[in-house]
Amino acid sequence: MVRHQGQAGHVPPGKGMAPVEAERKKQGIMGESVKKEFWYVMVEGIIDENHGGIANFYGYGTHLGEVIGHVLSAAEETGFASPHAVETGFVESDYEMPDDLETLNDHVQWSPSRYLFPVLDYGSMMVLPTGIVHAAGDPENDPDLIREAFYTYGHEKNSQNEYGLDLVVSRLRLRDTFFSFIRFLSDINGLFFRVAGFEDDENAPYEIWAFYDSDPETLINILAGNTTDTLENGYVEIAVTASEGETRSTLILDSHKHISFFSRDERIFAEAIRLAETLGFEETGDLYHVEAGYYHWHYRPAASRRRRDFFQWLDENDFDRVE
Repeated sequence: MVRHQGQAGHVPPGKGMAPVEAERKKQGIMGESVKKEFWYVMVEGIIDENHGGIANFYGYGTHLGEVIGHVLSAAEETGFASPHAVETGFVESDYEMPDDLETLNDHVQWSPSRYLFPVLDYGSMMVLPTGIVHAAGDPENDPDLIREAFYTYGHEKNSQNEYGLDLVVSRLRLRDTFFSFIRFLSDINGLFFRVAGFEDDENAPYEIWAFYDSDPETLINILAGNTTDTLENGYVEIAVTASEGETRSTLILDSHKHISFFSRDERIFAEAIRLAETLGFEETGDLYHVEAGYYHWHYRPAASRRRRDFFQWLDENDFDRVE
């Protein structure tokens, strides 16, 4: 797993948080020899009808997604409702742990001190989709600037002779929003996955797998039947292409879990804008998203398949590997 800073470049992490590659090598837990990793996870959730809360947890797991799964389960047991990970950091072996740390189970420890805030503020917070999470440290931009919205590049065509729309969506609305855009497409060519290296082999070359079918509901059923390995996997990009020539359109859910739509046809593009507005998104001239100006981690959920097992699943479900 790589700690990313988007367009702002890499900056050394803060005290106690190690670059993953260096620390894995130091602890001898690279590749097939991976046993357990130790991560810090800040958790946010609802405490009672009047308060939300934030607390610091520490967890062990074979990869970040597994750690987050352990931590969120433990957070629920400590009284958090609907918890989610706010930020994470890979912990060095010589990190000085907090004095008030308590062990919750074999996988999780926490600092029981919680910061409380009005529960009304909780509903207005942007929760990043599963598969992407803020990294501990000081970002270039304020995370509160990230909100659901879309951007259209001035309604002008790009260098590929396409109009473009980028849309930032929260975890709760990502699935339904992406499926609505799939249903919007006409003359679909197929569904494509671009799969990066997972946490145990980050330098593996990308692989592209394709499922050729023109029925939007067939493609939606594939994704809905395995969201863990697809929509929620931070190492997987998804694309649906439609039409050819002057009406060619492409819908993308990238590995940062924001949605992009491109079309050569101005009418189709205008209809895509109306769809975004109908779904409750506002157009903005200043779109903030985790890919640019924010330290972040990509991860896959605890229940997801390893990379080679995901490829086997694709093969068994009639996907073709694109050479």
